[in-house]
Amino acid sequence: MTRSPGRRDRHSETLVRAALIGAATGLRSQYGVAALSLTAGRPRPAARSWLRRAALTAATAEGVADKLPSTPSRLAPRGLLPRLGVGALTGAALARRHGGPVTAPVAVATASALTFSLAGAGWRRLTRSHPAAGALAEDSTAAVLAWAACVR
Repeated sequence: MTRSPGRRDRHSETLVRAALIGAATGLRSQYGVAALSLTAGRPRPAARSWLRRAALTAATAEGVADKLPSTPSRLAPRGLLPRLGVGALTGAALARRHGGPVTAPVAVATASALTFSLAGAGWRRLTRSHPAAGALAEDSTAAVLAWAACVR
């Protein structure tokens, strides 16, 4: 079965968005969730409003905790496995938002989260002489990637 050109373009766009949100998640695990939450439609009274605040709080806390010397490596299993799981979930959420199939976006977002977890760790090693600047650059990159994945 072949897809119509419009549907194929929409699916390709969803895969690109999944790669972007997976990349953001690999750098900062909660930024993709926060971006999805902020760009969701009008919130329902209590439930979604509360979820938005929780997502923003988690993303802010992660941004702060990342700068602490006691923060473990993102490549340790307790850092990497949640990033991959959140990458998969955000890929699925984007696919659902755009009304397409879920399997390929989940795989793309998870692979992108893994790739950018590794890249982020490498970036931090390169910027070891200026750790605050390296961390802020990574924060900014993750925020831009997450936002680009979620806005139309």
